Amino acid sequence: PMPEPCHKHHHCDCGCDCPKPHPMPDPEPCRPEKMSCKMNLKNYKMLDFCEIMQVIKESDFASVGMCESNVPYIVPMCFSYKTRCENVIFTLYSDPTGKKMTYLKQNDRIVLQFDRRKMGKHDSVIAKGTVRICEKPVKAMCGCNMISLIIDVVELTGRRYFEC
Repeated sequence: PMPEPCHKHHHCDCGCDCPKPHPMPDPEPCRPEKMSCKMNLKNYKMLDFCEIMQVIKESDFASVGMCESNVPYIVPMCFSYKTRCENVIFTLYSDPTGKKMTYLKQNDRIVLQFDRRKMGKHDSVIAKGTVRICEKPVKAMCGCNMISLIIDVVELTGRRYFEC
């Protein structure tokens, strides 16, 4: 479902103050010279386990993707992790209600994405796995009752992209 329309005036791309948005125009054909991203997608290096763990260590949050009826849903979440040899287990903390929990109870497959940009490089790490929901409440620093989501990683990959 789409959000309720906003009845306030807002500045439109057409340069006017509109009481409601105009229909979206068809997108322009893709022209590389107009791309704002300077990353060269063909020029990358695969990250080793130590480099992957450094990206994760330096990340404040993970973008967490799940799916319901083939419709993707992505949210940023705080995380913790443990490693044993080259196996990683992530723990996410969540309110026990809401879309995220509904989706994960229907489909336990999940993906986490971490990234880091530094001096002409963009590192990206993807962790694919399954989630186990631990229903025992955990008290967060804010005083809220949260539940733990344990992510068993089945695939962990990383790439370093270089600017053009």
